[in-house]
Order: sequence, then C-alpha cells, then structure tokens
Amino acid sequence: MQVRLLILALAACLLAFRADTAAPPPAPSTKTLSMSTAPDAAAQEALEAYVAFHFKRIQDGDAEAVKEARSTLAGMLAKSEVTPLFQQAFLTSAKPKLATIVDGRDAFRIANALMVIRQLRSTEAFELVLAQATPATQKDDRVRLSAASMLPIMVARGAVPAAQLDTTSRKVADALESETSWLAACEDFECLSRMVAEAGRAKLSAQAANVRGEMVKAAAAVQEGIDKGGDVRMAGALVRGLVSLRDQVLKLPESERAALKQPMEGLLRSVARLPDQPKDRDAATQREIESARKLADAIASLLKIDLQNRSKG
Repeated sequence: MQVRLLILALAACLLAFRADTAAPPPAPSTKTLSMSTAPDAAAQEALEAYVAFHFKRIQDGDAEAVKEARSTLAGMLAKSEVTPLFQQAFLTSAKPKLATIVDGRDAFRIANALMVIRQLRSTEAFELVLAQATPATQKDDRVRLSAASMLPIMVARGAVPAAQLDTTSRKVADALESETSWLAACEDFECLSRMVAEAGRAKLSAQAANVRGEMVKAAAAVQEGIDKGGDVRMAGALVRGLVSLRDQVLKLPESERAALKQPMEGLLRSVARLPDQPKDRDAATQREIESARKLADAIASLLKIDLQNRSKG
C-alpha cells in the first residue's frame, strides 16, 4: 500500500514538473508586434495561446515562475516595435485572464498581473488597473497600494489621451475619496498631479483646470474624513495633495490663481483649523498635521486669502 502511494505521489510530481516546464508557444514575431491592421483569426489565436501560457504561470506557478512570466510579457510589451493595434489585441486576450487572477485574491499574483497591464498605453488598460486601486472593487489594501502606485507611471507613459485626462481624473478622485489607506491615497494624489502636468504639456488649460478641481475636491474629502474622526494618518495623504496644489499655484498666472480662490478657500480654512493631536498619538502624524496647516497658509497667501479669522468658513 505504501509503495503504491509513493508511486502515485511520484507520478503527480512528474506531471506537475512537465506542466511547469512545458515549452511555451512561440513569442509574437516582430511583424506581429508591429501590426498595422487588426489581426486575423490565426494571428489572434497564436497570440491567445502565448498570453494564456504566461498568465497561467502567473496564476498557478511558484514565485519564480510568476516573476519570470511577468517579466517576459512586460518586456515584450516594452519593445519599440509594439503598435497600439497589437496592444489592443493583447489586451483582448489578457482581460479575462486578469479577471481570473483577481478572483483568486492572491495579492502577489494580482500585483504581477497588473505590472503586465501597466505596460499598455490605453485608457481601457488604465481603468483596469484603477479598478484594483478602488475600495469599492478591491478590498485588499495591499493590492490597492500596488495598483495605485502604477497609475502615475501609466499617465506619464501616455495611457490616457490628453483630451480624456479631465474625465478620467474624476474616476481617480472617486477612488481617492473612499480610500482608507493613506499610502494608496498618496499615490492617487500623485496620479492626479501627473494628469495636471500632462494636460499642461499638451496645452489643454481647461483639462488641467478640471483635473486640478478634482484634486481640490479630493483633498477636501480627505480633510473632512480626518475632521470627523477618521484615521489621522490620512494627514500624510492630505499633505501630498497640498504640496502638489501649492506647486501648481506657484506656476499659475494671476488670472488662473483668481479662478482658484473660491474653490480652495473652504478647504484651506478647514485645514487651518485641524487640531493638534493628543500627546498619545505618534509624533509623525502630528508633524503631518503641522505641515498641512503650514501648506494651507502658504497657498492662502499665494491666492490672497486671509486665514487669520479661522472661525470663518
């Protein structure tokens, strides 16, 4: 009986070894990567097999297999020959596989799958990553932090067309306003900051102003949460948002500063009223509270808002 069990165990190990070391389907050729028309059925089928093999390793492999598969796919997508049409064909194959990995709730595997999607330059890819940075759809704060950290990189790489930055920024702000991890919220603010910069680089001042407005609303939501007894560590995220807003105001012409005065006044007054924390709270949080108040004073000065009467607002 023991011999039979040993034989069965060895057979199972052999099958697992063969599955893990099976030769992958051939990688897409340079011609495929540089496609200028949508792939035909045969090309999409070949790509499907390749993507499925490597995502299966991310889903089921050991840690080394997961990292190797992620590196292989991300490296392929980073090649200069890759066209938007190939990226879309890749995403068509990858989406259901990403969904399966997300359903598995393994933070390590989800993060590695998202690192592949991060390489894609499309709004659809950006929103797939954003979904995993949103508390309503992803409860694991480790995954949200990982996903949120990818968003600024995707914006800087042009995943969101400049003309769509303002509409997409509302979705980022929605995620930020419901975020409970101050570290993830910091990354969300960084993403919005990058969106302002990209809109400015494209000389789309209206889009830049709209994204900036979303930053102000999100900062106000974070401040309100702290004021109502929420996690005071969110002051760290508030500081990140205020630093970006201060730096933006410094670069704005006087006419655009004037347009910001009314939307920002209530926020700045509320931040200026943030109370000192009890002595049993950690010193780092208290420093963040103090930094937030100083930033509010600095921005108010730039916008010519008088915060001396702190009972107002």
